Amino acid sequence: METLLILILIIACTIAGALTSLFMKKASKEFNLNIFKQIKNKYLYGAAIMYIIGTVTYIYALTLDNLSLIYPLTSLTYIWVYLLSHNILKEKISLRKWIGMSLIIVGIILIIALKP
Repeated sequence: METLLILILIIACTIAGALTSLFMKKASKEFNLNIFKQIKNKYLYGAAIMYIIGTVTYIYALTLDNLSLIYPLTSLTYIWVYLLSHNILKEKISLRKWIGMSLIIVGIILIIALKP
């Protein structure tokens, strides 16, 4: 049961982390060094909110198990970023990236399956 809760928390925090990156990418289109103009940048607010959600979720997951288990699972963020970039930003995913994502997923499965 605890492993399932950890996995749910990690999925939530990694999705929040990927959304943080997506919002930052969108915010970068309107970004400049004028702080007063950035106050109107709604994507910066989205990034900040997702960052806070991801961080709080991650810290809670850390209360449930060892850092040596939890931290490698955060590599799921890369998977979500690739998928969001492809589906929302219409970025192409090369064969090499698909292979890399597959290896990340295999690694995560091994970490969970071999948990003592």
